[in-house]
Amino acid sequence: MSMHRQPSLSTLYYDPEGEPVLEPESISQPPSKRGRPTGSKNTPKEPPKQKRDVNWFNIWRAVFWAVTASVSLVALYKGIYGWLGTSAAYGVLAASLPIVAFLLDRDWKKMRSSL
Repeated sequence: MSMHRQPSLSTLYYDPEGEPVLEPESISQPPSKRGRPTGSKNTPKEPPKQKRDVNWFNIWRAVFWAVTASVSLVALYKGIYGWLGTSAAYGVLAASLPIVAFLLDRDWKKMRSSL
């Protein structure tokens, strides 16, 4: 009695590792250039700006002298008003105010340039 053997699973089995797998072609990137881009000008970097600190001593000094000048002008006005009268007080005030304003402005300009 001849028995026909059916093929076993081993002949039908697919072995994925049996066939070589082709490696994908590596697409090489061109080497990136270093440095500045071509065509750009050779200019030095600007140094970072320094942060200025607020000079509080000079600010308080300017406020002190402004208050002192205004108090002295008021005292001068009141003193001349009581001594000679209104017209003399206005005259002295008109003469002294531009001088005080000029001196304060000159000091403030010096203070600004030193900051």
